[in-house]
Amino acid sequence: MTVNENENILTEKYRPKTIDDIILPEEMKSQIRTWIKEDSVPNLLLVSRTPGTGKSSLAGVIINELNAEAKFLNLSLNSKIDVLREDIQRFVTTRGFTDTKKIIVLDEIDGVSGNSNIQLALRGFTEEYSKVARFILTANYQNKIIEPLQNRLQIFNFDEIFSQNKDLAKQIAQRVISILENEGIEYNKKDVIDLIKENYPSTRKILIKIQQNIIGNKLVFHKTQTTNLDTVLSSLLKKNFDLYRQSINNLSPEIVFDYLYQNIDKFPKPKIPAVTVLIAKYSYQNHFVTDKTVNLSALGAEIIMNL
Repeated sequence: MTVNENENILTEKYRPKTIDDIILPEEMKSQIRTWIKEDSVPNLLLVSRTPGTGKSSLAGVIINELNAEAKFLNLSLNSKIDVLREDIQRFVTTRGFTDTKKIIVLDEIDGVSGNSNIQLALRGFTEEYSKVARFILTANYQNKIIEPLQNRLQIFNFDEIFSQNKDLAKQIAQRVISILENEGIEYNKKDVIDLIKENYPSTRKILIKIQQNIIGNKLVFHKTQTTNLDTVLSSLLKKNFDLYRQSINNLSPEIVFDYLYQNIDKFPKPKIPAVTVLIAKYSYQNHFVTDKTVNLSALGAEIIMNL
């Protein structure tokens, strides 16, 4: 476990620096190690709608392991194709101090989904500069990326990876316990497990919650979210909208969406398809609405009306 002693914020102090530090399935880490050893890292697309699962950390680890020179561009802030082309061309054609690899990280590629010309141009960039640079693209939604671009990238969908590999929760638990012990923080193992259950698969969110709940040298975690989540579900099943509104106070909408879907079988069987559609609908809207609490309240109202 790599530790940056110059940092005080846990998410930065324990940010992964090596492949071993990354929380991913071992076969995936083995594949990345082989790419690095054989100098054959492909152009990558790292996808996850859940923040804090490790997209940026993996990009950083690959850059670090290759000792590469990197250029970071956020496409949600700068999506003018001429500027983008100039930035990339200037970077790949400028001779560095050493002959290290060059990697271009393009964050939030799905943020330009409304302009397919930009994505088509990026497809061309991956081919035009293939001899001198590699591209690592990150996105929240894979379906917002055109197929011609996807077809030129090795895709890692972190949502699917963490959903299909529940043993990764054990890796997160081991990492969190190692951090707590390294920091000399007293903890209750059950509290750590509850915290991981509530925030899985976002390691970043887990570490933020830990830092927020350290009093003195002790982790003081109150299991309020788990209790509230149980009430969220029971209030919907009882069609009690007032109780539902009270129970979602101070809850992360993403956690509620995930909890309801994980417990979808507890709804009346004939209603499961409709409830699933509603969870998907309001989860999508959550990224665009001004008031996320109102959006979450509307989800409960519509579920109750459909039961």
